[in-house]
Amino acid sequence: MKVRHATTGATLILVVLLTLLLMAVVLAATMRLGLASRQNTGDQKAILRVQYAAESNLALMRSQIKDFQTLLSTNSIVVPAGTLPATAEAWGLTFCGNSASWTPTDDYKVARDKADNTLYPDAQQCFYTKSADANQFNVLGIIVPDAAFGILPATPVNERPAVGVSARTTWWKNKLDTTLAIGQGNYKISPIKAVKLDGNTFRYYVKVSQFSARGVDAGTSRILAGAAAQSGVWWFQIELPNLLKHVLMTNHHRSETTTYSPAGVPTIYFANAQTFDGPVFTNEKFLFDSSSKAQFMDSVNSAGCTDLPKVGEPTSTNKDCNHQAGVYTNSGLTSSGGSWNKDATLDLGVIEKANKDLLSKVNSHTGNKVNFNGVSNSPNFVAQYKALPTNSINQKEAGLETNGGITLPTDATGLQIFAGDSSGNALTTYSNDRWVEPNPTYQYIGAMKSGTLVKNNWYRIDNTGTIFKYDAVNNKWPTKGLSKKFNGMVYSEASSAIAIQGPSRLKKNGIVDTSGEIAYAPPALASFSNMTVTSVKGMKIQTDLTMSDTPCGNTDVVNNNCTKDKPQNVLGLFSPSGDIAIDTTAPKNINIHSAMLTSSGSIEVTNYNSGSSRGVAKVIGSVLENFYGPFGTFNGNTATSGYQRDFRWDPRFNEGITPRGFPVSPTWNSSDSASSQLRLDNLTWKQGVK
Repeated sequence: MKVRHATTGATLILVVLLTLLLMAVVLAATMRLGLASRQNTGDQKAILRVQYAAESNLALMRSQIKDFQTLLSTNSIVVPAGTLPATAEAWGLTFCGNSASWTPTDDYKVARDKADNTLYPDAQQCFYTKSADANQFNVLGIIVPDAAFGILPATPVNERPAVGVSARTTWWKNKLDTTLAIGQGNYKISPIKAVKLDGNTFRYYVKVSQFSARGVDAGTSRILAGAAAQSGVWWFQIELPNLLKHVLMTNHHRSETTTYSPAGVPTIYFANAQTFDGPVFTNEKFLFDSSSKAQFMDSVNSAGCTDLPKVGEPTSTNKDCNHQAGVYTNSGLTSSGGSWNKDATLDLGVIEKANKDLLSKVNSHTGNKVNFNGVSNSPNFVAQYKALPTNSINQKEAGLETNGGITLPTDATGLQIFAGDSSGNALTTYSNDRWVEPNPTYQYIGAMKSGTLVKNNWYRIDNTGTIFKYDAVNNKWPTKGLSKKFNGMVYSEASSAIAIQGPSRLKKNGIVDTSGEIAYAPPALASFSNMTVTSVKGMKIQTDLTMSDTPCGNTDVVNNNCTKDKPQNVLGLFSPSGDIAIDTTAPKNINIHSAMLTSSGSIEVTNYNSGSSRGVAKVIGSVLENFYGPFGTFNGNTATSGYQRDFRWDPRFNEGITPRGFPVSPTWNSSDSASSQLRLDNLTWKQGVK
């Protein structure tokens, strides 16, 4: 018993000692835990402070980067009127520095994305290197005007350049490819390259190449370091616009009248169930009837100009019109966003609000029956002004025989063009969706007087571009061609509109076809032909003008219903001072495969309001006109005279296949990568403690 009692007492003592020891350990651990918790809280507060400071610097730098992007965007850029393409090309090479030169690139032979989809098969580029040349960025000093810098602070420290091209050029030289410090951080915006997409289109690329935002507090620092993300590249572009990007373009969206007012109301409205198979554009405003069920298969744009002259460009310094975003309905004009011109930077918020307001008005007025199915899925009522060409100086020069062109005699009254065999016979066999061409096949081009071919002004061109001029004395074709290859230009300065003729229609079941089937309308152009016919005083279309290899319309291409490769034959008709009219002798259901442009007149039908219906004018190409020309009359939905319109855009015009020598707009436009979701401040970064 004593032993058991003694053992029990020792055990109790041991338990007590162990308990006290454990409590001491727990207390010590608790004290250490408390101290550690307080230490971590302090660290966390410091880290939060430096993180906040770093992120504040980050936000400030991104704000400045956005300012650079705004300065290099569509709404800030103004290319001086009269700038020559050669001058713009020189700007690009100077931008690249160190005696740069253009080198070919395949990057633009395919679409980059849905918005940036124009193809430039002959694009060239130069890559940027820093140069000691003080004028390396003179292109930016010239095209970004003083007014654009109003987005930068004037106080407390003026961040804007002094007034003038020289001061602006120096400002850009000091900002680009230079580490710019702000707060406890820095960044650098570096040029990448310039691209000559074609002879009238130039693009510039920049990106953020260095980025570091830092926060410091009581010996603790946080660094946010990064660079451009894949979408963190910004480009801007200047161009003399390719007018062929439209199935229909009007300078004035109204018919021509004897009196003219710049503020005139459009007289052409979108009504019933019209379908526009391609982009539609006007420099004025559109008119929507309340019953309109128009279907737009591509983009819809209006510039809203309010001061256009009847013919030619506005008289402002930059040849830009005064704009007013608006749309007409049966109940009159609705406008939004005020007025502006290219001398002032247009706020992006104004653009977005104007387009939203006006689209809502159209939808409300038409009961949402109009289908805007375009690339942007909504119309743009704040588009840039696009001038029509005012003369044919370039075409006249190209038409000289010494330059590889063909000029008709001034007393010519007509032009005959057709694809034919070596005996001068037009093609007669149609198979597998194209005309069968014998070997050899020639493109024939001849002047006419009073409906008769003038053989001493008769030419034929082979598939290598060699020009043969008929020997009227010996009544034969020479074996040796002219020294210059055909450059695609046929030019006429006749005192009145010339008649233009392709081959006559073939017979169907013993009767000359009137249905307009392609198989009975022999081609005006051989499969290898690419030409522009320029007639100063206008032209009268008297026959079908078809292609040996017929192009597909836009909708067929978009819906993958076109089984053809891209045909290479393409035709342009241009008149700077006259109308292009479908003549009274033209066949029913006429086919016209051509881009057509009138700078001062209309594309129309002669005697459109007399006689009976002549069927449909089936156009695959582009219709570009100063005034909207009349084609026919209707009683409700029934055609009563003239032709109904069936206009289909030739999408090859957006793929680098255009009529050789076809004019572009004389007024520079600009664009940028915003629609491609590329932004200069799309950055990636990683965090670190130092």
